[in-house]
Amino acid sequence: RTEGRDGGRMEVPGDRGVPEAATSGREEGKSLGEWKGRVGSKVATGAALGAAGGALAATLNQLSLVGTAFNMSANFAIFAGLCGTTQELIRASSSAEEITLGNSVASGFLTGGFLCGVNRGPKSVLPGALGFGAAVGLAHYLDANFFHTQDSYKRALVSLDLLEVRDEGERRRLEEGAKSQAWSVSSLWPESLPAPIRIHSEEEVEELARKRRESLNDRMNKP
Repeated sequence: RTEGRDGGRMEVPGDRGVPEAATSGREEGKSLGEWKGRVGSKVATGAALGAAGGALAATLNQLSLVGTAFNMSANFAIFAGLCGTTQELIRASSSAEEITLGNSVASGFLTGGFLCGVNRGPKSVLPGALGFGAAVGLAHYLDANFFHTQDSYKRALVSLDLLEVRDEGERRRLEEGAKSQAWSVSSLWPESLPAPIRIHSEEEVEELARKRRESLNDRMNKP
């Protein structure tokens, strides 16, 4: 706004757009951060599963462990990245806030059909689409109800200062999720079996530290 010749206030076109632009920028940054977290978690999970499957296949078939694990890890990561990007495109086109089970099935259907058609020909499009659609839908269900890998990956990005979670509710949800997923090796190991690793209590740790200090003092005081 500026003052006119008669002392009144005049409206300058476009000056009201600054707050709206700032708000829009914050929303875009938040959306981009969520996109990174979702797609990145899928790529990381796909790479890990591919590496584990490749190591198992190499062991069973007496193949090169490193080469087979790397090849399968790369293939799984590429599929997960394409599938995750397709999920985001479907989510954005439907104006949905979260990725649903139907979204995951559709993205697996499209990505699997496309990759199978490119690699094996037109006859493999439908079987690949159905198979990958079912697999991605099952993975979505298991992750949403049991594993929560997207939240774990997002927490890792936040801890490494690679992702900023500006929404207070989202930050609180991630912190509460980390506490609820905390687990102890000793509590999960069956008591009937000898534990290969035993977690010491705080009292035991202090007692062991005291004994080590006494042992070191004795060695240093020996003539």
